[in-house]
Amino acid sequence: MARINQALLRKLEQKLGIRKTRLYKMIEQKVAETHLDRHLAAIVLASENGIGIAKYATSDELAMIRGATSRRSSIPTGNVQTVVRTVVKSADLIVLDLSFVSSKELRGILQRDIAELNTARSQGLDKTAKICMVLCGSIAEALLLERLQQNQPAALRLRLHCPRNQVQILKIGI
Repeated sequence: MARINQALLRKLEQKLGIRKTRLYKMIEQKVAETHLDRHLAAIVLASENGIGIAKYATSDELAMIRGATSRRSSIPTGNVQTVVRTVVKSADLIVLDLSFVSSKELRGILQRDIAELNTARSQGLDKTAKICMVLCGSIAEALLLERLQQNQPAALRLRLHCPRNQVQILKIGI
């Protein structure tokens, strides 16, 4: 994970007239809103407060920021078919509540994959359909793994009722 640029932190402290502890809380709040890494969330916060950000971010990071901050909406609730149909048709930003993910490392991976997915979708599904499918599969697999790890007894019971060829799928992470 990249560190937050110290010069940027000082500029934010001066511009906002706050101490570092309050600034870090604001950055964490921005992380929760955008699902970006901390250093990128700090850049977004700087941009929102009139600080030039060009020297603090690479062009790839700026693209990720643009993808994460444009056209925000939440994933609808409902059955899986409704959610998938809505997400595929929507050009809005995909935002998932990952608070249930117990592993900090897995949550970070999911946040990164969702940010990359949003960046790819912002370029147009006609150009990035394959990468979007791969990222969606990666996200789905990670969420399934987390769910299985959270409820191992139920996962093991399910394993007992699966045909032999499907048992291999359930062994992952158990």
